[in-house]
Amino acid sequence: MKKIVKITLMIIVLSFLTLSFPNQDLTVQAQTKTYESIVKKASAKKYAYRKTYWGDSKKQVKKVIKSKLLDEDKNNLLYRTKALGYTANLQFVFTKNKLDTVFVSLGGVEKYDTWGKMKYLHDILYKRLKKELNTKKDGFTSGYDSYDKINTLWDLKSRSVFLSVNESDWDYETSAGIMYQEPFEE
Repeated sequence: MKKIVKITLMIIVLSFLTLSFPNQDLTVQAQTKTYESIVKKASAKKYAYRKTYWGDSKKQVKKVIKSKLLDEDKNNLLYRTKALGYTANLQFVFTKNKLDTVFVSLGGVEKYDTWGKMKYLHDILYKRLKKELNTKKDGFTSGYDSYDKINTLWDLKSRSVFLSVNESDWDYETSAGIMYQEPFEE
């Protein structure tokens, strides 16, 4: 939103300068093309997670994310943060130095030895995440026919969001995580 306001102000200033200096080589047609290309660039970036956008570089993400950096390699940044009321690992994944996936792995999730308790955790996380996503749209939930996982998918305009609550067969350890990805182009 701020970018569009800045772009609009730039165009107003540019228009004023053109009117003030009629000998300027800028034409209305050139201004229109410039305006269209600026608006297209600004609106092309879709929101990813916590003030980051799909296609951001590692350097851009590092400027925005102020949580504790745990690890970094060529294609990943790993942070410790808080998410949905839990301590979490936050992983930004890059392909050719462009952000394309974000993983949030929730820690401190209790062991659940019954299906009802695991479903309860999913339902709490579902409500918190839906509020954080600021959407009235319900996610598509699956896994109620299974006893070891429940998954929910939101397919939003700027991102696809996948919530997963899983239970390991051997120790009843429950894990929960969220994956954000750029939505598929139509």
